[in-house]
Amino acid sequence: ALLVVDRTDFQIGGRFWANLLVFGLVWKGVFIPLVWRDLGQRGNSSQQDRIQLLDRLLAWWKASGLELPLFCLTADREFTGQDWLIDLEQRGLEYVIRIKSNLRFQVWHNGQLKDHGMSLKTLARYMMKYQRSKMEVILKGTIVTNVMRLPQEDPKDKEPFVLLITNLEDWQLCQSIFRQRWPIECCFKHLKSNGFDLEDIHLEGKHKTELLFGMITLVYVLAVYQGNINGYEQQVKWKQYPKAKVYRQQSLFRFGLYQLKQIVRSLDQFVDFLYQLVMNISQKFILINYGVQP
Repeated sequence: ALLVVDRTDFQIGGRFWANLLVFGLVWKGVFIPLVWRDLGQRGNSSQQDRIQLLDRLLAWWKASGLELPLFCLTADREFTGQDWLIDLEQRGLEYVIRIKSNLRFQVWHNGQLKDHGMSLKTLARYMMKYQRSKMEVILKGTIVTNVMRLPQEDPKDKEPFVLLITNLEDWQLCQSIFRQRWPIECCFKHLKSNGFDLEDIHLEGKHKTELLFGMITLVYVLAVYQGNINGYEQQVKWKQYPKAKVYRQQSLFRFGLYQLKQIVRSLDQFVDFLYQLVMNISQKFILINYGVQP
């Protein structure tokens, strides 16, 4: 299961800032938020913030009675730190995370450990010179992990290559995993300005912000679900955009939101729709897992 973490902030009422740390899964190219927390102040999350929220997700998953899958976590450059990476290792998670080139690690090379930390800029130059796609580094003298070098695809990025730190060995798999993190950016865009306009809602207080984000996430997931069961892949065609890759003419979320609006036009209809959906899913779950008809 591909687990993605990122952070998004937005201004509320032109006066206050919400700063949400979010973990979720990528499903059929769509990011589904699972747990989140308003950090209460602007700026990056701490390693402690991340591991506390991750532990909450893992605890809730286990409490559900569902088998805990082998998670692979991917994230951008904000989510580094050796303590954080060691915490992921200790929880049995795989990870593929982009790292900044100014970080320093001890390097394991030619069967021996270098006696001082090496900057990733130096390591990257060495890898380019000798055409190496990965090198082994040590996290706080205890855990061996890999630094991998990928070609840069974004012409706006000033760095000529992407450096990833990972506990996986497959170079091509790491490329594929990291490039699948983009749906979280699309999700944030839908929630903030391209669907629900979180930035225009006037609410103050961390608790209210987290509840509001939960309500909007529920509707977002319902829209994705409706789009999936109503033939999105068959009905929405592909389009070649100028100087860009080929994309669908409409996102799964926007397609599904239109479908949802056709059947839900009031709060009472929404409650009835949600109740029937939960009942149907529960019945299927019982039938599949216990072999009995509810």
